[in-house]
Amino acid sequence: MAAVEENIALVRERVKSAARRAGRKEDDVLLVAVSKTVAPEVAVRAARLCHLGENYAQEFRDKLAFFNSAEARADWHFVGRLQKNKVKYVVGNCVLIHSVDSPGLAAGINKRAEALGVEAQVLIEVNQDSPAKGGVRPEEARALFDAVDGLGNVRARGLMSMPPQADNPEDSRRYFREMRDLRDTLAADFPDARELSMGMSADFETAIEEGATIVRVGSLIFGERV
Repeated sequence: MAAVEENIALVRERVKSAARRAGRKEDDVLLVAVSKTVAPEVAVRAARLCHLGENYAQEFRDKLAFFNSAEARADWHFVGRLQKNKVKYVVGNCVLIHSVDSPGLAAGINKRAEALGVEAQVLIEVNQDSPAKGGVRPEEARALFDAVDGLGNVRARGLMSMPPQADNPEDSRRYFREMRDLRDTLAADFPDARELSMGMSADFETAIEEGATIVRVGSLIFGERV
């Protein structure tokens, strides 16, 4: 596997090409390098070139401590399932929380954000295929947006989803399209809801073609997890 910096450059070229095919600009798409299980020394190198995403609250806490001790900075995203008792590690330290899936979690985030005097930026996670995954069903997304809209220190910026695992990225296209249509429908009543976090290493180009504004890429940048 090439160096992290080379891998990010290669992924950015693919982002640019996919955006061009969709009649969009490269700047329309934010690349988040998902650094789950990656050594903090390696994550620091990626943070100089793009935003970083973490899946586990305690791993994020430890990585953040390393970055602080090294006087390094990053634009962090929390992209994994977040338990209410782990909110304290995340709120105030991330530019965006991708995985809000219940009014209770939103309320917990709001309480912590209020105590810190910040506004937490979040995405509503939508589950399109499996009860084993986090997220609300598409038909339940509006109710969760309503719940978040009533909170003083949380702002819902859009949607996040992960389609069923597939060998062919084309199999994910209809799920990405469904998410784009849902976002567009909700945006009529929630104008801040413009973001679409969807697409990972195997299918991010298809996601961009269907309207993704954020892609979460891990293995293409850091190598396969062991």
